[in-house]
Amino acid sequence: LHEFEEYLVSTAIKDHETINLLTGQSTDMCINISAATLLNPGLLSFLHKMKLENNFKEKSICLEITEQMSLLINEKVEDTFNNINKLGYRLAVDDFSMGSTSLKYLQNGNFDLVKIDGELVKGMLINPRCIDIIKSVIHLSSTLNFSVLAEYVETKSQQKDLEKIGCYLYQGYLFSPAVPLVKYIEIVKAKHG
Repeated sequence: LHEFEEYLVSTAIKDHETINLLTGQSTDMCINISAATLLNPGLLSFLHKMKLENNFKEKSICLEITEQMSLLINEKVEDTFNNINKLGYRLAVDDFSMGSTSLKYLQNGNFDLVKIDGELVKGMLINPRCIDIIKSVIHLSSTLNFSVLAEYVETKSQQKDLEKIGCYLYQGYLFSPAVPLVKYIEIVKAKHG
């Protein structure tokens, strides 16, 4: 698994550089990694190698740790988080608030981004408690200094409701479905002539 994920991370970092060259903009990219890869002793040397071999701006590559995974937060894991940060990568908690370890991730300030689980975003329309939970995470973000991104934003109404409670970063079909790099390049070329 870790060899496959290293291949994915390597490919994503190269695609990131292609996107930046194509658009003429400095973009950020998030890449999911599993608990198994996070705990692999070779991860830090691999990330260091990627940093040396590729031309990406500090903190423009973000590694998403899925919140649903079963990961014991201990001193060794905290050291890994710290070293990933020192290498110039950002860390994100994916699917935040739907599992048991959510708040543990935030204790030591290693995470730059929290991605609100899409089930909470979808639930905003039918369950006011979803809005309250998202508001609480946004409040935490202002006191603990991390950004909040809402997943599964599919309508303008959802986006406006999220803006009303202070969430301004989004991911979802309202903006674009997932597209392969080749399709993205076609879209950018068509847009910029």
